[in-house]
Amino acid sequence: MNTAVYEILRIALRTEGIETLDGWFLTERSERITNALVIAEGFEFRVSESDGYHIKYVEIRKA
Repeated sequence: MNTAVYEILRIALRTEGIETLDGWFLTERSERITNALVIAEGFEFRVSESDGYHIKYVEIRKA
């Protein structure tokens, strides 16, 4: 579980062996593109800015 995400949102994302939100997002989406969207645990995670495989900004809101 990603501790920082859990502490802020109180949700447990499937993160076995993954330590960052970037890593989790990559397992959910095969490519990294700005505006990519993943819905999980009642939240929408949308990449608002990225640089290759590095997410610079992600918007998170209740789904």
